[in-house]
Amino acid sequence: MFLHKQLANGLTIIAESWPDAHSIALGAFIKSGARDDALGGSAHFLEHLCFKGQLGQSAQQVNAAFDAIGARVDAFTTQELTAYSAATLPQFQTDLLEKLTGLLRPALRPDDINVERLVILEELAMYRDDPSSVLFDAAQASFYQSHPLGRSVLGTQASLEQIDSGVLKSYLHDWYAPNRLTIVACGRVDWDALVAEGSKLTADWQPSIVQRQYPPLTPSTEGQHLTLSAARAQAALLMPGFAGNDPRCVTASVLAQIIGDANSRLYWALVDDGLCDEASLEHTSEDGSGAFYGSVSTDADDLPEALERYRSVLRDVQENGVTANELSRTKKKLEVSLALRFETPASRLLTLAEDWLALGEYRSVADLLEEVQSVTLETVGALLATRPFDQPCITTLEPVQR
Repeated sequence: MFLHKQLANGLTIIAESWPDAHSIALGAFIKSGARDDALGGSAHFLEHLCFKGQLGQSAQQVNAAFDAIGARVDAFTTQELTAYSAATLPQFQTDLLEKLTGLLRPALRPDDINVERLVILEELAMYRDDPSSVLFDAAQASFYQSHPLGRSVLGTQASLEQIDSGVLKSYLHDWYAPNRLTIVACGRVDWDALVAEGSKLTADWQPSIVQRQYPPLTPSTEGQHLTLSAARAQAALLMPGFAGNDPRCVTASVLAQIIGDANSRLYWALVDDGLCDEASLEHTSEDGSGAFYGSVSTDADDLPEALERYRSVLRDVQENGVTANELSRTKKKLEVSLALRFETPASRLLTLAEDWLALGEYRSVADLLEEVQSVTLETVGALLATRPFDQPCITTLEPVQR
């Protein structure tokens, strides 16, 4: 059963009730991420600081409080959202909600900010040591150019050094406002108690007038060439896709699986004979945009051939389509994957939240399965007629010559 309530201050509470579940998963989801962060790194920085505690509370006390109810809290920041979630036993629902909402009002003490800046700078340094991460950031920046979707979640050393309590308080005020927040519950939910406690805990929270910006997006076809200390050469191929509210995004995801999942066109063309150790394609849907993201890993000397084979696969699919057998197999794999993925409240929570934040609507697991089942050779053909693979933006990374 799906339940929904919007409070007077704009805060939204939704729940998918499973009366027979043995647990409850709760999440606080902020519709704000790297794309809404003009400085760069503020959204992610604030996520870290939310675990440092409110006034009169230490980080150790925050963690001990979650431990006391057996809840292991998780948090992350993406281009689109910032999430805080945990699962526990149903009798601790109110305690968990209190602790999650408490995270969203951190003290932002100067000492905590200075310490966490060093932690994030170290995280950034580790990120730069990972060739795949460096490639992904560079490919995003090349494809999106100055568009907000091209921003790095971590930011840069220069932007991190500019972040102070004033920047963080402003971001907290603008984006952690109740009208940007959705409380999501899944499992054995006490709905009346959830609404009552959510209303009480956020009674003095004020809405914000800030709005997400949607500047025009003209994806670039000009990639970059990088050199880095790495064992293998890699490449990323980005191509225009379909936004989350575009009905074609489901077909795009199915098509990407046919081309670039296990036992896919790319596997048999590039991986099976040992040319590449990895060749994949996936489709991601964002708020107002979307993209096909392809990747290749191979020996440096073989990169030109690997890219040519990869593009040949894309050309063949775009010109000749896919087979009924490929479509049937892929749909069945996706249906089983969806069914297995959502067998617990904790595993279901994120997709439930993402659908609501992106679309403003509820989609049950049955709805998701039906969307996959509705993909046909005709819908795939209509998507391919838009010629999404004509001009990929290709960014390459090769090992430094020794």
